[in-house]
Amino acid sequence: MRNTFLYIAFLFLIAFPAVAQVRPGYDPDRTMNTIRAEYGALIPVGTIPNKSAGLFTLSYTRYYSGHWGWRGGIQYASLNAPADSYAGLPLAVVYRFSTKSFDGRLQKAMDDSLDDLSWNGGGDVPEYERQRMRNAVVDNILNIFLRRTEFYAGITPGYLFGSQPDKMKTYSMADSSGASGKVQAGLLLDNRFTFAADAGITLSIPIRRFSLDITPAAHYLFTDNVSERRQVLDSKNGTPVGEPTVKPIHWLFTLSGGLTFLF
Repeated sequence: MRNTFLYIAFLFLIAFPAVAQVRPGYDPDRTMNTIRAEYGALIPVGTIPNKSAGLFTLSYTRYYSGHWGWRGGIQYASLNAPADSYAGLPLAVVYRFSTKSFDGRLQKAMDDSLDDLSWNGGGDVPEYERQRMRNAVVDNILNIFLRRTEFYAGITPGYLFGSQPDKMKTYSMADSSGASGKVQAGLLLDNRFTFAADAGITLSIPIRRFSLDITPAAHYLFTDNVSERRQVLDSKNGTPVGEPTVKPIHWLFTLSGGLTFLF
């Protein structure tokens, strides 16, 4: 499954740039098509182990107004437990803001820096103001390079392949009163078909027909696919206390970096 997915992704990547024709007077804000390859971490929210998995996504976006568009793609993750792997078909509506000019962002950063240097007529600067100025420098550097922003929202149907038993592991935790205790936790596979709602933002560094991208996103699973089983243990002898609790995992978080080709 994994080799087949990577083979299709490779063909997808090399085919589109090969057939894409370079139009005269290229304007990135009028580009109607993009191909993006991303890799990042898929992290469940609210679980004790917080096991993350590597997630690879390959997508195609078609814009109709320069700003609004739709996106479709494929994604794959290799899991440790309770399944072997995951594959999904993300579909989304996309809004792309205009690309800011490098010269304009650079000039604004220089103006902000000059304003900070002239603070208080060049006199002594309090420490809190020095910290603010240092933070402003970092923000200005990011603003110079991250010159395009994109929001998206959509859905992803998917499927979990195979199964691997997840051994219960013991974790040290504090209860509501602050006393130390131990909890055993593991993951259970409930349903193989997945259906999630997605929302995220992409920050891009444009480089001619390419861009380097950073995409944080949140995902909500409408289906009960994986549950966390928790068992409280006696702090003295380690024996189970009460009945175990089973809690479905619905919220996921992804953070990925990628490369986009515009044509």
